[in-house]
Amino acid sequence: MKHYKKVARLKNIAFNEIEKPFKWSEDFGHFKEITHTGFFGLGAGLEMPSLHSKEYDFPDEITATGIAMYIGLIEQFTSDVQD
Repeated sequence: MKHYKKVARLKNIAFNEIEKPFKWSEDFGHFKEITHTGFFGLGAGLEMPSLHSKEYDFPDEITATGIAMYIGLIEQFTSDVQD
């Protein structure tokens, strides 16, 4: 979790840690049984229809935030390996 928080802070991205997992994250737990894992979601806003509804339209403007997080995480993980 520390990497996610650090990247969000460095990239000036809002970060909220949830207390309970989302229902859609349940399958991710299987990966945790075999390796170290991390998981994050991009918030599209509370007014958005649910992901699998026919009314859902992905808000393209959040793509840059997701890319920035992934690049930042790669930088963090490769930096940790080199240290």
